[in-house]
Amino acid sequence: MRTGLLLSFVFATLSCLFVPAADARGEDMTVDEIVTTLEKAIRDKNDPMRNRMFFKLRALGKKATPSLVELLKSSEPGVSEYAAFTLSWIADPAAIDPLLAFLERGNSSQKQKALYALGNMAWGTDEKVRKAVHSKAIDSMIGYLSSDDLAVLREAAYALGLAGDPKAIKSLEPLQKHSNKVIRFIAGEAIERIRSVNDTSSSGR
Repeated sequence: MRTGLLLSFVFATLSCLFVPAADARGEDMTVDEIVTTLEKAIRDKNDPMRNRMFFKLRALGKKATPSLVELLKSSEPGVSEYAAFTLSWIADPAAIDPLLAFLERGNSSQKQKALYALGNMAWGTDEKVRKAVHSKAIDSMIGYLSSDDLAVLREAAYALGLAGDPKAIKSLEPLQKHSNKVIRFIAGEAIERIRSVNDTSSSGR
């Protein structure tokens, strides 16, 4: 699954090379201008421009967090979800509480993106961010392992694997006997990833 995500980034990067010159903006755009352009690109289904703004926001890092958190409130289809996705790659601990609120109030699609965002924030990032996700978000994420919405349940299991907190293993183990084979597979992969990450951490001490 992670390979597919990496491939999507390759295509996203390539697509940025083909943004029409008339649409290209200089490097002096403010955060709010970038976010406004991102929102319009999502509405217009202009993926090259959307991707271009995504990379600009990633480069800005934590400076972009407040504007993206505000975008989580958007009622436009797909906008709040993409804001959550972008926040996941900025990995600012200040976004954890807003993402948890987004998770609680969101529809199925929004819950999936919020869960992924929280898990991804803790994956391959510095220890401070990882610990912040573990202390603030893991219990809420574990709660969605009992969701009746299979898409939400699947994303919760996957996100917990990304987050890497051993606390989740006990709740993931019963899902290895779930009636849905995809859920069984993802739960098993999540447990394996959590154990692997923590074995590596322990051996490095």
